[in-house]
Amino acid sequence: MAKIFVLRRSTLILVGILFVAAVVGTFYVRSLFNDEAVPAAATTAEYHIAIVEYEGATKDGKDYEVYRFDPGTIYVQHGQRVTLTFHGLHGAHHPIVIEGYNIQDHVSKGEATSVTFTANKKGTFRIICETHGEHSSLVPMVGYLVVG
Repeated sequence: MAKIFVLRRSTLILVGILFVAAVVGTFYVRSLFNDEAVPAAATTAEYHIAIVEYEGATKDGKDYEVYRFDPGTIYVQHGQRVTLTFHGLHGAHHPIVIEGYNIQDHVSKGEATSVTFTANKKGTFRIICETHGEHSSLVPMVGYLVVG
């Protein structure tokens, strides 16, 4: 003799809810452990960096000039498309290198120079002005690109 199983409507609803919760939970847990680059938004993130000069004097009266990137640190997401626009406010000429991304360009006073790239490497990368580098001036002109 064959047995017939009769399921009540409330039992079917409960099984359906548990199934949906299991599927959603699985996707959530997988997203927590996914180390791949998150696809960036369709638009490019734009950052503006001013090249500024500070002047001062030491206690013994020696004048000095310090050039800086302002802001000095840019934070971007891994996988994001990025445009950095450098504005030459001070100094005649600044050859710029972004380490780790093989980007080289220059900025002249009164001009703006833009570089666009995909931030596909995680880490902290120096933005260096070769004119005011580590060994050529009192205070090097170094900024940072942080990709996380």
